[in-house]
Amino acid sequence: MFKKLFEHLPVTIMFCYLLYLSTNNIFSIIFPLFTGWLLDVDHFFDYFIFLKKTKNKINLKFFFSGKYFSENKKVYVLFHSWELAFSIFLISFFFSDELLQKVYFWTSISYLTHILIDQITNKPKFFGYFLIYRYNNSFNSSKFC
Repeated sequence: MFKKLFEHLPVTIMFCYLLYLSTNNIFSIIFPLFTGWLLDVDHFFDYFIFLKKTKNKINLKFFFSGKYFSENKKVYVLFHSWELAFSIFLISFFFSDELLQKVYFWTSISYLTHILIDQITNKPKFFGYFLIYRYNNSFNSSKFC
């Protein structure tokens, strides 16, 4: 059950460590930590839609199973988006401040890695992790996987 909770943590820690080594700034690791690991917070949005729809009580085992996606027949996970990850990557090149450039760069690499791991392990349809694709398909779960 908790495998999913820690699935992205080892790679994220590596990126945070590399950023810390290059900046010597402990606060700089907050953003890659969020995009690499805590990005999954958007699953709560989908889960709370399920709870509201079904009037069920919170059940962590069911939450970690991800079965609420099929019950909702929708997949929102709004932060899980190649577009957002690539946007952060591109933004990193526009900063003249070296610290900000490094923070945005490693944040985007952490984000891209998170999405890539999910793309491989969750086996969605090819465009499943594109927010525009999900939006154009009304977030229909059958179009996601």
